[in-house]
Amino acid sequence: MNRIGTGCLTAALLVAAAVLMLFSVFATIEIEGPPELDPGFHDNRTGLAALVLGTGLFLALAGLVLGLLGPGGAAGRTAVAVLVLPLLAFGVFRMTVLAPMLACDGTSIEQVSPGSYHCEDVVY
Repeated sequence: MNRIGTGCLTAALLVAAAVLMLFSVFATIEIEGPPELDPGFHDNRTGLAALVLGTGLFLALAGLVLGLLGPGGAAGRTAVAVLVLPLLAFGVFRMTVLAPMLACDGTSIEQVSPGSYHCEDVVY
């Protein structure tokens, strides 16, 4: 693959990774907010959020490897590293946020206090 093709594929991988990581946030945003703003139980989509986040992290790493080991100059490699490092840092932060929620195996989840969750099998 030539330099242009490698650069386009790297960019596509990084954009897809960023979109998937952002989707991971939107999947659980009502659970993560302060309990006073949106109290009560919410649909438990933490498994979906973790799956999407893992896929995004995989794509970011694939983009990093392709960008650093593919054909290209030092400027391209530096640009890839500058773009991927914040994505990876966000992914690690996001994993620490999702980890306490993943212990909940019920269909509904409620935030009791920051970092503490209560789950139930609620039938609507």
